[in-house]
Amino acid sequence: FVHGRECYRRNAYLILYNFYKNIAVVAPHLWYGFVNAFSGQSLFDPVFYQLFNMFLASLPIVIYAVYDREHDDETLLRYPSLYQDSQQNKHFANRKYWMWFVMSFYEAFIFFLLPYYIMGNGAFGSNGQISSFWNDGNLVYLVVVVVVNLKILIFSHQYSILLLFTVFGSIGCFFIGHVIFNLMVSNEVYNTFSLYNIFTFLRIINTLAIPCLWTLWMFLSHASC
Repeated sequence: FVHGRECYRRNAYLILYNFYKNIAVVAPHLWYGFVNAFSGQSLFDPVFYQLFNMFLASLPIVIYAVYDREHDDETLLRYPSLYQDSQQNKHFANRKYWMWFVMSFYEAFIFFLLPYYIMGNGAFGSNGQISSFWNDGNLVYLVVVVVVNLKILIFSHQYSILLLFTVFGSIGCFFIGHVIFNLMVSNEVYNTFSLYNIFTFLRIINTLAIPCLWTLWMFLSHASC
């Protein structure tokens, strides 16, 4: 009896999140098209790109969908009003779906805008050269991976060790994969891994007081959840 309410809620967020994360990783190409005359040039390495739904943003939502609990069994049995969420389709209504849809495109715009224009216009590397195209794309990809994984922590009600491990482990997989691809001569992102560029990007973000955008993101994320 008590499992129906929790399964409905978890499955609703599972579906919404999967739409969200796939739009978030694809839509930066749409925004990138406005600055490359829609040439079809990919912003991410094609092979590394395919790992997104395999290793970089897959396990955390599975752990959430299986183990997250908003209330324990005793609370659900004691307060029948809690079942109104499922009876009123609170978590999977049309309004909820479109809020997640708009949020994903908005976030994808920020994911593309900040790394591309901050690092692509005069940000110098440790060797004195300006940031390369693939470096900019890697940073966009990194921001996507970080945010879509941390997003799960916003609508989760339980922060188990397993959930935290998969969230931060998925982010860590980006760096592991990037280092591996960085050593492959035949790969698009060969010799583009640079912690210097990542730290430079974060330093510029802090200098420009961009955390205001992250505050807005948190507000809209809570609104959509």
